[in-house]
Amino acid sequence: DFELKVGRYWTLVWVEYGSCGDVEDFVGGGGGTVGGSSSEMTIVEETTSDPPCPYKAWVSGHYSEGDMIEASGEVFKCKDYPYSQWCGMRGYQPRVDMHWEMAWKLEGDCSDVVEAADVVPVPPTPGPTPNPIPRPETLPIYQPAGPDLIMTPGPTSKPVETVSVGIVSNPRPPEVPVNLRPGPETPKPTARPVVPTPRPVAPTPKPVAPTPKPTPKPIVPTPRPVDPTPKPTPKPPRPVDPTPKPTFRPVALPPPASSSSTTGGVEIVKVPSTTQEVYSILERKKSRIDSELFLYDSGTWGEFLESTVYRYRGFRDGLEVMHEEGVGDSFFYLGDGSDIGYKIGLVNIAAFIAQSMKETIKYDVCDENSWDMVDSKYPLSNSCGQLGQSYQDYHCPENEKHMECPVDPNMKITATTHAKWYGAPAPLFCGPKKEIPYTGFWDYTIHCDNVWADPPEYCDVYEGQKGGGFDNTSPVKNSAGRTDVEGCCWWGRGVIQTTGVCNFGKLNYFLGARAAKEGRPSRYPSIDFCKTPDAICASKEHQELKWVAGFFYWVNSLQSYTSGGWDYT
Repeated sequence: DFELKVGRYWTLVWVEYGSCGDVEDFVGGGGGTVGGSSSEMTIVEETTSDPPCPYKAWVSGHYSEGDMIEASGEVFKCKDYPYSQWCGMRGYQPRVDMHWEMAWKLEGDCSDVVEAADVVPVPPTPGPTPNPIPRPETLPIYQPAGPDLIMTPGPTSKPVETVSVGIVSNPRPPEVPVNLRPGPETPKPTARPVVPTPRPVAPTPKPVAPTPKPTPKPIVPTPRPVDPTPKPTPKPPRPVDPTPKPTFRPVALPPPASSSSTTGGVEIVKVPSTTQEVYSILERKKSRIDSELFLYDSGTWGEFLESTVYRYRGFRDGLEVMHEEGVGDSFFYLGDGSDIGYKIGLVNIAAFIAQSMKETIKYDVCDENSWDMVDSKYPLSNSCGQLGQSYQDYHCPENEKHMECPVDPNMKITATTHAKWYGAPAPLFCGPKKEIPYTGFWDYTIHCDNVWADPPEYCDVYEGQKGGGFDNTSPVKNSAGRTDVEGCCWWGRGVIQTTGVCNFGKLNYFLGARAAKEGRPSRYPSIDFCKTPDAICASKEHQELKWVAGFFYWVNSLQSYTSGGWDYT
């Protein structure tokens, strides 16, 4: 939490003096010495002709789409709705927090933006009153210009004014607010601190969340046990974008086995030699697919890690299911018999993976995240639908009505995956009103890990939780007005988020228990996707299911697309 330019509270323990060039002048100039007898050192002011930035620095509060702020000499613009909801939230501060790009767009340097807009520069409007300069004996920072001087990545800082600093000996340990104290394992700085005297340029302090007030024990089902293997915790979380999917096109009942089918009005065929060429290329690249392609954003600047949810083996198994067996007379297209047929198949795979990356792989999740905010709150009833949607009302067209799942008001499910950023909402869940009469919201500002409290407080809602907690003191509506989670078990799942009673019903009709029950071929005869939609993400036996669900959607909605004489294939 105190890592420079990365942690949430780094400004409490670090003072920023300027760019590397400023520090070189500071170290090598004649104004002071390091480790000598002089008790003062001087940072030489660097003159600049750059006009001051006409925008305020970021503060926690309300921003509207199009609002502009300044950070580290750069200008950022608040994105359009719904992303504008996050612009003023902690966790989205530009160049500081890991998920800032979800809410803000970089417009350029201050000078570029001012020149482009032909704006007469004016001094920046002051933000909130900064904290007073800490007393020397209470400010723990490293000794400058010595072995403890460090550099950080990111934009070059603006030149700073001349600052005199003195070396203070025998400091007392810092007094960190109780709700910000690190765990007992966090080592304390050992270097002698250097404290600025009059007129230091200190960064605007980040707002500190208030100590959470006690809240009633949430009336929610116990979360599903998760894999005990520690996983990196990214932040916030852009969350998975659960954009409603178009309704599936009509799918015919399975005909006798065939090597060809009609998709979008064009007959496509399976060519064994082309299929084997595609498989051979994928096999040669499998290690790179895991280590260089299926990556997720860890939340640390520029760091992408191998996905723990999506792996090559599951992808390959799912591809074989949907190409070799398919659904009815439809199958995933891997190219024709021409010289470049295998390349056409690889292009289809690349397009599929690109969409999958955007929806889920880059966030390392299988279940839909809770991300839609209402009045700056994450309603627990988001499992019923986000952005005003109602997933249990995603019905099939009349000619496919017989395929959709019935809504069971007594169904109880907790999602397998969730967002991992600091304070991220808990996994989505559903349950009957008789057990959960109403739901509140997830308070992402709660500091749940406080070992100094009596009794000690811990984050125990989900594995890897760093902050946040349930608040069920009163009902809170989601964007569609729901304050309960009865029958709300149909959120998005899988690599391309399969959502709603129609889509899960079709999976069951063609691939699941219903197909077997009605005497039709079934790949998963023991899985009833209408009773256990969570099998897509939770199944340990069938790791390919999260891929199969995505391929199923792709085959029936993308490959079948045709408009104005043009078709996808």
